[in-house]
Amino acid sequence: MIPGSVAANTAPAHLVLSGVGHRFGSFTALAGVDLTVQRGEFVTLLGPSGSGKTTLLRAIAGLAPPTEGSIRQDGADVTAVPVERRDVGIVFQSYALFPTLSVADNITYGLRGLSRAARRDRLDAMLTLIGLTAHAGKYPGQLSGGQQQRVALARALAPGPGLLLLDEPLSALDAEVRRDLRGELRRLQRQLGITTLMVTHDQEEALTLSNRIMVLNQGRVEQVGSPVDLYDRPASLFVAGFIGAENRLPLTSGPDGSLRLGPWPLPGLELGNNQPGQAPVLCLRPEWLGLEDGGLDGPLIEDGHLCLPGRVTDSEYRGAQIMVQLALDAPELAGLSLTSLQPAWAGAVAGGDLAPGRRLQLRLPLGRLRLFADGVAA
Repeated sequence: MIPGSVAANTAPAHLVLSGVGHRFGSFTALAGVDLTVQRGEFVTLLGPSGSGKTTLLRAIAGLAPPTEGSIRQDGADVTAVPVERRDVGIVFQSYALFPTLSVADNITYGLRGLSRAARRDRLDAMLTLIGLTAHAGKYPGQLSGGQQQRVALARALAPGPGLLLLDEPLSALDAEVRRDLRGELRRLQRQLGITTLMVTHDQEEALTLSNRIMVLNQGRVEQVGSPVDLYDRPASLFVAGFIGAENRLPLTSGPDGSLRLGPWPLPGLELGNNQPGQAPVLCLRPEWLGLEDGGLDGPLIEDGHLCLPGRVTDSEYRGAQIMVQLALDAPELAGLSLTSLQPAWAGAVAGGDLAPGRRLQLRLPLGRLRLFADGVAA
């Protein structure tokens, strides 16, 4: 099996959202959200602030039931079931640990229905899982941020919930601790096989941890898919820009669907089902924008690439990569800047000087170009 993938499963879906919406008075926070989550999946709800991702997570948790649609878990309708009666564990951004309880007491807080021996066994298992056995007697204030987050995660997992909900679980940590804990979180999720939904606005977090990602924007779903799907095949300009950096080339289209970039016709590229008023845009990730020596008078198709004449305007050494800023050699396109990420180890552009003014061929692989019209994939 590919690492991070979920095996084919014919069992009923673990979680099904159908037309979920939420209104606050006249304000629509969520509209028509559909999502099916299989058992053992790690699904991330990704979007900017105000996109509706936390509202959706709260609806799934039972903290704020939706005003429209339904939520089913293990085949049962739980739309109006309160949080205490749902089979969920929740980890909040603020950890919400009890400051006057020890690590051990925080973890076993939700296990009061078990015998003393059963609680002890479960505590030992959770402390071993998160690697904090030696800290059982400490209080939250005596722990680092990363350790506190591990305790919050263990407390959520201790009752053995079927569904784990994470609300920006790493956002309060510094960058290095976030990277370490991110790997730890994925390891635990895979080891336990627990179905997990996480809210984040961090694209790298989403790409690293998830089996699938749902991108939300202004309360609506932009796209749901694997990290590779969203990065390589974005369904909209919003997704293309929100997940990773990208170059945008604004085009014009003729009545026959032919496309132009400023003064240049683009041979071999056309916009199907062309309608007046469409705004075509060609997108390409910076790491796919190749550079070669040699000037051009205009665009051409060569060896599966769209080749354009350009020149360097700036470059920045970044260790493993060199970021090159480029302009196209056409007065009509003045002000349009493109970015290429060149591997430093390859001796960017045959080791030549990337000083401003150097003329180069910009090579755009046709298989990596993404064409959008009116903001959606064409």
